[in-house]
Amino acid sequence: MGNTYALTHFEHPKLKLDIGSTADSVNKSSYHRALVSEHSMHFSYDENKVVISDYHSEELGTLTQEYSVTFTQGDNKQYWLCNDKSESTLPAIEDFD
Repeated sequence: MGNTYALTHFEHPKLKLDIGSTADSVNKSSYHRALVSEHSMHFSYDENKVVISDYHSEELGTLTQEYSVTFTQGDNKQYWLCNDKSESTLPAIEDFD
């Protein structure tokens, strides 16, 4: 949206996040080392934070590809791994703050 990215849908039966409003901050970060890369998009809404991550590793001859979502509301932090049907385009987005 405009010159930034927006989280347009977040649904969980026990967690409430009003994403109808614009996020207070959005940023993208990446981490790289030999055989490992991780890309994360961070969305902040008041005390609530949503982090979407794409992790890829080929260390020790094992291929690991994980997509995850971390939701933080106050002191409560919850983390989920997405199923194997998930896809990510985070590596194609340049890092920004």
